[in-house]
Amino acid sequence: MEEILTKARRYCAYQERCTKQLKDKLDKWNVSDNNKGGILQQMKKEGFIDDHRFATIFARGKFKTRKWGRIRIKMELQARKIESAVIQEAIYAINDDEYLEVLKDLLETKLNDLKKEKNDYVKKSKAAQSMMRKGYEGDLIWVVLRELDKK
Repeated sequence: MEEILTKARRYCAYQERCTKQLKDKLDKWNVSDNNKGGILQQMKKEGFIDDHRFATIFARGKFKTRKWGRIRIKMELQARKIESAVIQEAIYAINDDEYLEVLKDLLETKLNDLKKEKNDYVKKSKAAQSMMRKGYEGDLIWVVLRELDKK
């Protein structure tokens, strides 16, 4: 079991991991259910696994690097079996002003890419759909689009 613990420590030290990721890795390593609970408990005790820390880092990272919206980040964290309260805290740690600024920049870029589209409504709809796929809130997208229209 000490060998598995060492492997698990190395796995979690390399990159921030959540409980589900470690469970999946332990399954892949064919660790028995009896040992799995003890290993997970030990890893949490030693601070290698912390879902709250993981969710915060994940949300901030995906927003900064991939420019994902809160909905997409929330769905990804749910897929990793993170608790709802932890998810809410992580996604709302993203600064609102920065969030709006990124959405505005993304929309301006998308609208510029669609400048050949003659119909203004179609252009805005395509831009909005693109932002929804990135996980931004529909009502917020349309608010920003209306703001951009006023310029």
